[in-house]
Amino acid sequence: MSDKDYLDAFMGRDSRSFQENNFSFMALIFGPFYLLYKKIYTISLLFFFGILLIYSYHEELALFLILVSHLYLGFQFPSIYFHFCQKKVDEIRLSNPEKTSYELLDLCRKEGSHSIPISVVILIEVIMVSFILYSGIKKMNQNKSLKKDSLYHLTYEIPNDFQPGKYNMDSYKHYYYMDSSNDCSITITTSFQQNNLDELEDYSIGGNHWKREKDSYYMEYKDTLYKVEFLIKKGNYCEGVRERFLFSCNFFENK
Repeated sequence: MSDKDYLDAFMGRDSRSFQENNFSFMALIFGPFYLLYKKIYTISLLFFFGILLIYSYHEELALFLILVSHLYLGFQFPSIYFHFCQKKVDEIRLSNPEKTSYELLDLCRKEGSHSIPISVVILIEVIMVSFILYSGIKKMNQNKSLKKDSLYHLTYEIPNDFQPGKYNMDSYKHYYYMDSSNDCSITITTSFQQNNLDELEDYSIGGNHWKREKDSYYMEYKDTLYKVEFLIKKGNYCEGVRERFLFSCNFFENK
């Protein structure tokens, strides 16, 4: 048996295609998922978790890198896969010196075969781990990027990427956040009028007990009514901000 026979057995029906073509449409379309299907686990996992890490800090850069990587894999995958198969065949032959040529050929076929169900299971596991890691990294980044501010007796924390409004005053503050996929704002006001909050829904988070009416939250402290209003026009970024903001609210005595 020649080296080419073992390599053809490992690569299977795609052997001729990968050795003659310099471009892979499957790699261009599916990117690292195609690597996973072809059992090139190390590179595919490095890609998944590398993009995940970048995405948690800079979404636009991550999307750009995904596009570039798909283009790169489209042109380079035949070469990457060919060298991967050569390495695997050499490992099989070196680790089985007692096997006959036909037994080695059969081993190469088995090791090079692709299982869609196994690839799907691995992909699901990768997605689950990626989601957990992304959520943790995103939460750490958000906690590190909070700034403190106050209005009258109320102190609170708000993300650094929220910009203050133009017309803030002693009894009113406004913050907003806007990017390509998110548009939301937070408004905090105070008043000294007596208000009946008993009919409103109770909403407790941490040690804070708010009254809720749609996207507005109310709390009374020292005869002062505090109203926090969240306006979410698009995206889900403000959902997490709302919970952290309401949780961070505290009142202090001296003002």
